[in-house]
Amino acid sequence: MKRACLSCGFTAMVNSSEYKTFEGKTCWNGHGAIEIDTDSSAPSGLSTDMCEARCDDDPSCDCVAFMPSHGKCWKRKACNMNQCGSDASYNTYMRIPSPPAPSPPPSPGGRDCLCIFDIDRTLTGKQGDTQRCPANSIQSGVYDSAYDRGDLTLSELTQKVAGTFCSKCHLGTISAGDANGNGSAERAVLHDRLAVADSDLPSEWSQPGCSVTSPLVTSCADGQKQHAVPGIIQWYKQSMGAQIADGDVYFFDDRSDNIEPFRSLGYNARQISCATRDHGGSIGYCGAELSEITATLGVTVCGEAPTVNPSPSSDSYTEYTSKTAYRGHGGDEIDSEDTAPSGLTVSSCEDRCNYDNACSCVSFRPSDGKCWKRGNCIPSLFGSDSHFNTYVKSSSPSPAPTPVGAVDVTTLHWNVHRPCGTDNSNCISLAQQRLGQIAREVGAKVVGAVELKNAVDALPGWQSTGMQCDNSAVMVAPGWSISKSGGYCMNQDSAKGFAVALVTPDEPVYGCPALCIIMGHVPHSSGSAISGHSEIASVCGDAVGSCSIMMGDWNAEDIGSRWNSLIGGSTTLVEPHDITCCYPDYRYRFDHTATNIQGAISTGKTVYDPQLTRFPSYNEHKPTSVQLRLPGLSSASPEFIFVA
Repeated sequence: MKRACLSCGFTAMVNSSEYKTFEGKTCWNGHGAIEIDTDSSAPSGLSTDMCEARCDDDPSCDCVAFMPSHGKCWKRKACNMNQCGSDASYNTYMRIPSPPAPSPPPSPGGRDCLCIFDIDRTLTGKQGDTQRCPANSIQSGVYDSAYDRGDLTLSELTQKVAGTFCSKCHLGTISAGDANGNGSAERAVLHDRLAVADSDLPSEWSQPGCSVTSPLVTSCADGQKQHAVPGIIQWYKQSMGAQIADGDVYFFDDRSDNIEPFRSLGYNARQISCATRDHGGSIGYCGAELSEITATLGVTVCGEAPTVNPSPSSDSYTEYTSKTAYRGHGGDEIDSEDTAPSGLTVSSCEDRCNYDNACSCVSFRPSDGKCWKRGNCIPSLFGSDSHFNTYVKSSSPSPAPTPVGAVDVTTLHWNVHRPCGTDNSNCISLAQQRLGQIAREVGAKVVGAVELKNAVDALPGWQSTGMQCDNSAVMVAPGWSISKSGGYCMNQDSAKGFAVALVTPDEPVYGCPALCIIMGHVPHSSGSAISGHSEIASVCGDAVGSCSIMMGDWNAEDIGSRWNSLIGGSTTLVEPHDITCCYPDYRYRFDHTATNIQGAISTGKTVYDPQLTRFPSYNEHKPTSVQLRLPGLSSASPEFIFVA
């Protein structure tokens, strides 16, 4: 039916909503609601129906407080009757939202869209706090294990997602948390709230991790969420026939380290909960507000204008039939097996590459339309396989020049972290196995490990320092030799140690008869207050000042003061600068290989995903490899001679 408000100066016809009556209850700021009307703006002389009609006419209104004796009517929003006050002079009428009309099926030329939400501090807010977050709603008795734990508290977005543009899109979640696990009350509440806006949303949740078996994804680590998006797109294509372009995907998350990886991928991503922050500003507090859920194009974090995704280029491609590119065979892997989508055509596969500036070719499997993006593609190194074709972008930059006389000093280091790597025998065994496998995959010449018991057993036939303080060790490949070694507990802390070795590589390095190689777990304290230099100097002697390489968990992104304390002077190269710490809450750029050798360069790096999460491996760092190259003795000078 249609209802008209014939008093208080308005005559708009509005759709009637159903209301639930709470006799003897009234709501106002700090007591279960946010005030839309004040005492001066609330009209008098209305009937109950007229008061409800005022609420119908205001999309932000959730309830009305009504004083029957005067017919006075106050509109309220974000109403939570459990927190409203008791007063026999009032009744409150809670609006029951009508379910939205089902969206019409897309026309043949129409465009489907997809909204994806983080859960913790996006769909939810700080547990139990509706003082700072009055628009939030506490779900009493529904436990939420994330962050500070407590009763599940829904953000404004979750309560009103049907009022956003996302109600016309397919929906999904990608959370680093597990929403309290399979079958939890939290999952049921979140699903039901989202399903009001998307009736296609399945009730089943995806298996843990970034691999997708449902658009409701959990346990996908921070910094890795972008890898789950293709799987959600593919799920909707296979299950609903949806055709969702990358540019019609909108991702919302409270953490900047989950937004930044979306740059140049062709998706749209926005950081939310910008006005309310927690944990030193690293996470949201109240969660997503309705005003933040807009179809803004590009990628934006709090406090900046959106970085608009590049339009797809119109590059032409050269086909290499029966060829495939992957790590070690002519291409850097941008996609993994899990993130590469299926069901594509050659043209749509190439379009994925066009949206990504790092992509220079795609490997395509015609049998199922699976498409892998690759970077730094070199056709002469592609592998041969009749099941694949590879398409190289015409505008791809030429590969970096190769230094003549360069010495390969590819490093690999890993802080497995206690107690998984020191006290759990199954974890230790798997970590040793993976350390050896990864060393072979990256072609490492120098390997460092810390907080991994008996790490040296991972690489039989390699020379090592033996196990040192904090279960640290340096290992060098066959053909390399260690003439002297040692170790030290920095600042007398047995959980912050290093191993050090004086090493002769298999090829001479210009200006360095021997290399001083260290693997460490540097203390969190100020860099200027770290002890251990005397031990390094006693092992390495004159090599310390200009022939040192230190791998490790530096517990800092800027390692300048730490390097100066331990080695002295400054670095010539520090790589990588990726987020590597720490499971399950990856947010820090702590793991680096650094050197003071003149002419050192990096020709690439590989940062692996966490390897031991099944145990789980709390605080595990990501294994990190740097393709370090040093000037060889055959070079005419300390500077490399390059050939194209």
